[in-house]
Amino acid sequence: MAGRPVLGHEQDGQLLNFLGSHLRQINPHALTEAFSRRVHHAEQVKPSAVQLCDDLRAPDAVAVTRLGFVLVEITAPQELRRARKQARADLTPGDEQHLTEVPLEATPWRRVENHGDLEGLREQAAQLAKEAQRFWPVQCNAGQRRGSTPRRVAVKACFK
Repeated sequence: MAGRPVLGHEQDGQLLNFLGSHLRQINPHALTEAFSRRVHHAEQVKPSAVQLCDDLRAPDAVAVTRLGFVLVEITAPQELRRARKQARADLTPGDEQHLTEVPLEATPWRRVENHGDLEGLREQAAQLAKEAQRFWPVQCNAGQRRGSTPRRVAVKACFK
């Protein structure tokens, strides 16, 4: 990026903040329309899969829930979040007060404590996926529903 190699999970938080808000300024639905197309395509290809939106942003919550996603709050102690961010060695940190980072004003379907390691979080995610598979019936390819809702879960780091 900018003539510098990006390693591992490095990202440029300020650039991502800018791009997210600028794209929404040009077209408020720019990100959610593309996401919606991918969701519907994935549903056609694998209708029984649990779909996961793992980086929900507050400006997109209404569009994502209209697609049938339920919200899951992922929480971690502030010190642990800070340490993880530093360990990622981002080019620049994102602004916690930026529109794309603000807490979501909604009630989550479930809450997950992310105070352990990555393997522990993956186990919790697998458990949520199993619960979602039991909780929601499968939607048919032809658009006719065997049940009431497709299996879709969106996660966000903080809610109000």
